[in-house]
Amino acid sequence: MTLFFHKSLKLNRLLDTKLISVNERFGQLDEYSESWSFLYNIKQIPEKPDLVKLCGDLQLKLTVDPKSDIDGCMLCDELLGGALEISPRALVVLKSERIITRKAAKLT
Repeated sequence: MTLFFHKSLKLNRLLDTKLISVNERFGQLDEYSESWSFLYNIKQIPEKPDLVKLCGDLQLKLTVDPKSDIDGCMLCDELLGGALEISPRALVVLKSERIITRKAAKLT
């Protein structure tokens, strides 16, 4: 009976560790999504006041010390101005790449 108890205890510890790890990863994914999700679909850009806030928040997220990787105002202007216009040819290439990636994943 004690052997069963010890195995059960080890299994519970392992499950607890895995559960904590999964929760941490989903927390990181939520944080990532909050910062970047507005860029997932360039064709459906939020309204300007929302976009200004999102771009500013992203700039803050990418700021280390006084330096930032991006300028939130410039990013907002580029998104609103259509500077990131995606051509139909580029979309075809992206869709093809996704299909190839999925097929390769199924083979492994």
